[in-house]
Amino acid sequence: MPYRVQVVDGAISTPGTVPTWRPRLELPFESGSWARNRNGGAGGQVVVDTWDERFKGVQRSPIWPWQSWVVVEWCHPDSEAWHVVYAGVITEVRYSWASKKITIQHSDIWALWERRIITGDRTNDIASSKIAWSGLSKATMIKRVLQNAIDPKGSPLYYDMPILFPADVSGSESLTVYGYNFDKAADLINDFIEDETGPDIDFRPRWSTDGRLEWVMEVNPNISRVWDYDLDAEQTSVVEMQYVLAADSIRNKVYGAGEGSERRTLVRQSDNNTTPYPALEDSVKFSSVKDLSKLQSMTTGDRQARDGAIRQVDMTVRADGSPRLSELAVGGSIRWKADKDTWLLSGWHTWELIAFSGSLTDEQIKLTTQEMEGRAGG
Repeated sequence: MPYRVQVVDGAISTPGTVPTWRPRLELPFESGSWARNRNGGAGGQVVVDTWDERFKGVQRSPIWPWQSWVVVEWCHPDSEAWHVVYAGVITEVRYSWASKKITIQHSDIWALWERRIITGDRTNDIASSKIAWSGLSKATMIKRVLQNAIDPKGSPLYYDMPILFPADVSGSESLTVYGYNFDKAADLINDFIEDETGPDIDFRPRWSTDGRLEWVMEVNPNISRVWDYDLDAEQTSVVEMQYVLAADSIRNKVYGAGEGSERRTLVRQSDNNTTPYPALEDSVKFSSVKDLSKLQSMTTGDRQARDGAIRQVDMTVRADGSPRLSELAVGGSIRWKADKDTWLLSGWHTWELIAFSGSLTDEQIKLTTQEMEGRAGG
């Protein structure tokens, strides 16, 4: 099999101790899945047959929810080098007595940011806490949010995570977080990502030099990397391709609601009068935003992401083809052409790789690429 799945010890056996983040168990899986998304969470599952000789005698503790993580690695048939393609925390373990099979659900590190509150105090005084950052870029603001998310701030619980952060970058962004709002890290991160000039963020899992699991926070990752798929080639790696033109989400006028209530609610609007569509309106809440310029930027960002039809190309490709799975990464670009096709436009088209996924028992992977109407594409 081209995949290997290992369980990593992220458990805290004794309060105050630190997980080792080293592999504890290789799972003899029967089937399973994994997925990576740009700017958001993904996950999958692993099915294990407990009758497997390699699994007999294994107790429940190595695969306990929110204490252990699964790491999916892939190896090219002509190579002995394993490449980490996914890492996620176990969120559910379901055992079937009749079939003697275990189904393990897992989610990547983004699931953790939905469960961390940003504050200056994690005690009973949280409501009076206040944190303020200024003079930073959007990406560095996201870094500050995450650094706070893994800081105990007076709590006896374990918060730290093995994350490698990029260097600080100055900018014009400012952010004030009040404890009484109980803002989640995921929400604050998304506010910056979804801004009209927001960055793309990825947390790339890898093994450290001493064999521990760690994540690298990457900003606008792989934007200069391009991978080609020629559907006309006799030995193409493409097995299937689905071209989708979707318009359900189109909104060419958006009202952004900031801090306040009723008539005191701060509001900014953004529209695009260059589209050929009738007026399609929506509103979005940014309840913690009280700066009007920030509210305008976030409203415009929301509208820009939805004011045109979405063109999406889903490709099923061979993992061991060209390029290999180990070469692909979210945030890069897929360049494709199908000159011999009667419906698709001829020539090379470059679209962004926003997600890719695979089945643990299949040597094919699925690529999801996307482009907005009016931009360069097919």
